[in-house]
Amino acid sequence: MKATEKLRVTWCKKERSLLFHYPLGTQTKCDAGFLSGHITDDLVEELDKRGYDKTTLCFSIEPKQGNTDFASQRENEDLPAFCGDKP
Repeated sequence: MKATEKLRVTWCKKERSLLFHYPLGTQTKCDAGFLSGHITDDLVEELDKRGYDKTTLCFSIEPKQGNTDFASQRENEDLPAFCGDKP
């Protein structure tokens, strides 16, 4: 499964902060918001103080197979049209 189809959290070296990535689909942005309440900057700083390299932080989880709330799991005709897509 492609990384863009997963709910992910990574450390952004440029921004020096957490980045939350969510797949296209119903409620996935809310899922990223839910995750941000648990994987916080405070948690990352605490792990850094305990000797962990925060720049290697990476969390990802895939949707269950067949869950049609995710665009990657739907049939092509159900997918939203994007710029440049041909009708």
